[in-house]
Amino acid sequence: MKLLLVDDSKPDVTILSRIFKNECDWEVFSVSDGEQALNYLYGLDGFAGAERPDVVILDLNLPKQGGFKVLETMKEDDSLQSIPVVVLSTSNNQKDINRAYDMQVSAYYVKETTLDGVRSFIRNFVNWWSAVTLPEMEKEDEWNT
Repeated sequence: MKLLLVDDSKPDVTILSRIFKNECDWEVFSVSDGEQALNYLYGLDGFAGAERPDVVILDLNLPKQGGFKVLETMKEDDSLQSIPVVVLSTSNNQKDINRAYDMQVSAYYVKETTLDGVRSFIRNFVNWWSAVTLPEMEKEDEWNT
């Protein structure tokens, strides 16, 4: 599994990456702002040849381009719209949650504040991921063309 983690919190990225790698053996790629996320997805500015992620975990509160802008761009692009996006945010504001689902996120999680909470999130996420049926992804040779 290839996961793109888009989050500007270094401690959150470090913890999530370690747990995903150690407990799930997933490849985790991370970027720290919305502009980098889009560059990664389009293979621009140092991300040429980047592997297409199977899923994106997206924070909403990002520098440069916010999470909603990243989500909007992905869902409007035929080559990106089938990638599942899961929001992982500190915001538990119902307006943010509703807006994210209106923009076709696959799931919305409010960030946990303890290490046990983060582990629980990852366990639940991995169980959810293994239980769902996903759309067929585009062929690798069509990625970043």
